[in-house]
Amino acid sequence: MRRVLLLILLLALVSAQSIDDPKLVKSISLTIDEGGSVIANTKLYEINITLTLPQESTYLTADYSVDTVTDGQGNVLATIYQENPPNPFSYVVSTQLESRERTLASLPQEYELLSEHLRYTLPTDHVNSDSPEIKGLAKRITANSSTDFERVAKLAIWTHNYIEYDISLVGQKKDSEWVLQNKRGVCIEYASLFNALARSIGVPARYVLGVSYGERGYGWLGHAWSEVFLGEWMPVDPTWLEVGQLDATHLAYYRSDDIDSTNTVRVKGAQGLDSPIWNRPDFGGGRDENLNVTVHSIETNDEVTTSPLLYGTRGLSFGGSTIVFLPVETADYRVVDLYMVDCSGSVDVLEFDGSEKDLILEPNKQRVAAWVIRANTLDPMSIYTCPITLNSGFLEEESLGIEVQSGHKQPSFTAELKQNSVNLGETQTVYVNTVSSGFRIGFVSAEDYGSKDAAATRQSFTFTPESLGPQTVYVYTTEGGVKELSFGVVHNADIFVQNVLVEASVPLGQQLNVAAIIANNRDQPEDVDVRLSFGDDTYVKRVRVDGTETVHAIFTAGSIGSHQLVVRASAAGVSDEDTALVEVYEPPVVSMQEPELNYFGSQVVARLAFDVPPGAVNATLEFNGERLDITADGIDLTLEQGSYSLTLRWMDSAGNPYAEKITLEVPAEQKKPAEPLAGFDPMLVIILAGFAVLALLILFVILMFFLMRLRARKSAL
Repeated sequence: MRRVLLLILLLALVSAQSIDDPKLVKSISLTIDEGGSVIANTKLYEINITLTLPQESTYLTADYSVDTVTDGQGNVLATIYQENPPNPFSYVVSTQLESRERTLASLPQEYELLSEHLRYTLPTDHVNSDSPEIKGLAKRITANSSTDFERVAKLAIWTHNYIEYDISLVGQKKDSEWVLQNKRGVCIEYASLFNALARSIGVPARYVLGVSYGERGYGWLGHAWSEVFLGEWMPVDPTWLEVGQLDATHLAYYRSDDIDSTNTVRVKGAQGLDSPIWNRPDFGGGRDENLNVTVHSIETNDEVTTSPLLYGTRGLSFGGSTIVFLPVETADYRVVDLYMVDCSGSVDVLEFDGSEKDLILEPNKQRVAAWVIRANTLDPMSIYTCPITLNSGFLEEESLGIEVQSGHKQPSFTAELKQNSVNLGETQTVYVNTVSSGFRIGFVSAEDYGSKDAAATRQSFTFTPESLGPQTVYVYTTEGGVKELSFGVVHNADIFVQNVLVEASVPLGQQLNVAAIIANNRDQPEDVDVRLSFGDDTYVKRVRVDGTETVHAIFTAGSIGSHQLVVRASAAGVSDEDTALVEVYEPPVVSMQEPELNYFGSQVVARLAFDVPPGAVNATLEFNGERLDITADGIDLTLEQGSYSLTLRWMDSAGNPYAEKITLEVPAEQKKPAEPLAGFDPMLVIILAGFAVLALLILFVILMFFLMRLRARKSAL
């Protein structure tokens, strides 16, 4: 049987309306009709089909034309059942949809990772998150990240840039290790590699399988993307590079830890056939008349208007340089990809230090994208005007004309930094020396910029870096010229596990209470991921630490022996770990033996003996409100006939209390039957009694004989 594929592979669908820029779609109303047929080589008695459907959520409302059920991961599935169906059996499932753009204005500062989230941190067939190569790569990519969102965004950007989109791989569903080695794939390969990278650093990541309107003119496609849990589930599409924000054309059909779905077909036929041919859209990349998307209405966002492109100068001499930059700020989480395009022709007028820039934006935090532009040496008798254009799927297009000619002189200046390395949150200073005036000087960093009039003296700019790791600050003049200065931003290792409070030993099956005290010696609060592990169980909580914060966790002692409790605290660029050893032991059980009852008239003396194993201490018996110490000699209780409730109490060596209720029954005295004489065997008595009866019979016969003789003699006389 041809294996049924999900809507996760590239699929061209029929649409009545094209979409110029899917990233700007705010809301959309549409109908999706999915048809199919089942063909068997025998008469059909019964058919039962389950299909994935668009999943209702805060951002998607759906009206289904069929009955539905819900699977173990919360996915809504269509059910189609018919007795004595025709052969072939055909069906159409129609869904009316209203979809809205997903945006994320905030993330929780504190949250827990429960078992329902931790399942998405484990490796699966297609997500090789336990690969040492993938683990090491993810750590390098996310190094110097200040927030969870930045970590996830860096992984998505890296995946997006690393993989080459290869439509020939539609339907092959390669695992993440294959993708890492071969650097190509379609949406499912992008999602697999991203999920593996995210899970390898402990971020829950799951597949979302469905339909979206593709970029590059692909139209409606079967598509796969991801969601990560950062206190709530956040969308990540590494193929089209949408992180935090997701356009309304993304229609989720299925969420899972791996790519397999629960689409099934089961039939009963005259020959017991259970593997028919299921003709559905083949999701192989071509159009299919059995799957149709009809768009009813679309609402799009306007492109965001930012400040115009800023620049050092628009006039350059041959070999000269300047800077073009754009500050961007949004009210939500997202990644913005920017493309700088210059004039094209037979002559290369300008060179860029990299035309594509990806900005990781968090709510109300300014980021600055900058390009250093250098003019090539050309015909000195000509003047060249080259327009440069900034394109983005989110921002309004910006253009700027650069004029290049010979003879233009750039002012002489020098620049230096106060420090080659600063702590996160510490101020950095840039010193600029010029020998003339009449123009302006300025600086551009990753988050800030500024300018002032030049003077024939030393001047300075100050700014506070908000990102960790290697940084570049650009110094420029409005007459041309750019200096690039590099420095590092580090994080003091002042987030640490101050103390771990936990019992040194605990009985098997009981709860182990843990309190981890996390300290932050910095002057400002820090978001810290605290991970506690005991045996096979893990508890993770994200907390904001200002001074100290205590994280509580409860584990179950599941196996006997020595087990290590590990507490790890991780913040931006730093981590600390502490451990404790916990002994899990078999709890001691005190039990009462069968009581010995001695009757003295109406009273009974019950002698109670107990089995007290090693490790049990302070064993007592509670009776009539009194607690009696249990000794090796046992306890004597004077009772009357009846039923009594007793309570055994004891403690183990760690001070854990135990109790067991016991019912003691004292019956009435039973009269003993008479016993045979000592020394006589009962069987012998029976035999002797038999001989006695026989002797009596013989005597009786002899007596009767003599009586008869006597009567006969009297008659003769």
